[in-house]
Amino acid sequence: MTGARAEGYRRVWILGRTAASALIVLAAATVGSIEPAAGNAGGLRLAAAPSTVHTHPVPIDITTVPAVPGFPVTLDGVTHRTDARGRVHFDAAPNGRPLVDRVSLTSADLVVDGQRVEAKATRAYRFKGDAQLALDVSYLVGFTFKDANGPPVDPSSFTTITVRSGSGQVSVLPADEQSWLLGKRAVPKASGLEEKSVDWTVQQVESGGSNVVNQSQQHFRPGKQLNVPVEVLFFGLTVQVDDGLYGSGLSLSDKVALTYPDGSTRTFPLDADGSMTVPALPRGNYTVTPLGGGLKLTHPLRISRDQRIDVQFYSWPDVASVLGVVLAIAGALAWVGRRRRRPSTPAEGTADTVTPDTVTPEASPVTPRSGSDDVPSGLAVATDRPPE
Repeated sequence: MTGARAEGYRRVWILGRTAASALIVLAAATVGSIEPAAGNAGGLRLAAAPSTVHTHPVPIDITTVPAVPGFPVTLDGVTHRTDARGRVHFDAAPNGRPLVDRVSLTSADLVVDGQRVEAKATRAYRFKGDAQLALDVSYLVGFTFKDANGPPVDPSSFTTITVRSGSGQVSVLPADEQSWLLGKRAVPKASGLEEKSVDWTVQQVESGGSNVVNQSQQHFRPGKQLNVPVEVLFFGLTVQVDDGLYGSGLSLSDKVALTYPDGSTRTFPLDADGSMTVPALPRGNYTVTPLGGGLKLTHPLRISRDQRIDVQFYSWPDVASVLGVVLAIAGALAWVGRRRRRPSTPAEGTADTVTPDTVTPEASPVTPRSGSDDVPSGLAVATDRPPE
């Protein structure tokens, strides 16, 4: 009886060990596979089973402001282009990051409504569930120039043009080339992004070292004006050169040197009447110098309107004539002065002149002796005898 009981215990123990081993194998198959542990050939390590959790894509619609069709929008590295309304659709898996970090800021050179534009993404926003992408849209702008009287002025006459936007941005552009200028941008409001046009003003147009526009008086808007007309302050100048002594038509000057506000100098020939005309000069301070065989005298000039000036030219014959007159006058004055300083000499055979010092008013006249020629008749002679 004892032996049978022991055999029963042995069989139960074997059965239990077998069941336990089966449970361990079943658990390992459910969690992962059983692999030998590194560094321990006799040990076991449970490997994690592949995840079976599946995530579903979330639809995301993004609108560009301003609305630009064909603009490339990149979300999580995936790029789609906007439709005609400036909208783009994505099916993207959520990753917990904010939209501003998931959208890449791209740019593109496009043609919109027949105009070439340059669009740049500046920032992504989310307003009450709506995703929006702010864009800066720039347009190519060129400039044409005319003076106050209307005739066009060659753009090559100018070096640069300086413009300023309503937000304070200042750009210095080449005057004779097209340039990109911001025309539209997005402004964040409480309800979302708002499209806003950008206005610009002309600040300075430089020509010959002078600003030929009045600051902030001329306005324009890129996108609406591809060629912006700019009125510049150019004026006509006529110079008449006359001889300094003999007047009009007799001057020996044959040309005029005109020095501009930037210090450069141009030479203009005179016509037969001694005049020359420059139809368009930028306003500013100039100097006019008649050239020829004579004195080189400069005349300062401020040009702020159409004007005519008369200048005198003194030729070398004029200078010689003036010097001759001066020398003649100086010689005449010297001769007159010398004549006045020369002492007078009494004529021969005349009596000596008696000075008033030798005549005593109180002395009585003395009648000369008869036959005496010592004292001329009619003269009073002073004597030592006291008066009676």
